[in-house]
Amino acid sequence: MPDIPNIIRYSRLEAGMTQKELATKIGESQQNLDKIEHGQRVVSLPTAIRIAKVLGISLDELTKEADT
Repeated sequence: MPDIPNIIRYSRLEAGMTQKELATKIGESQQNLDKIEHGQRVVSLPTAIRIAKVLGISLDELTKEADT
């Protein structure tokens, strides 16, 4: 199963962005992004596409399966 919340958080930190900066760039509130990163809210496909674009990663990278 993909670990999208952690991939978003890790990629955001790698890009040197705060939640507020990423949220602004993708048109979401910081509170909603926080819920996505903590697995309390499922990210929609349009939001996932915007996140991937801003972070410079592919949707494949965003949805890759966790190593087991």
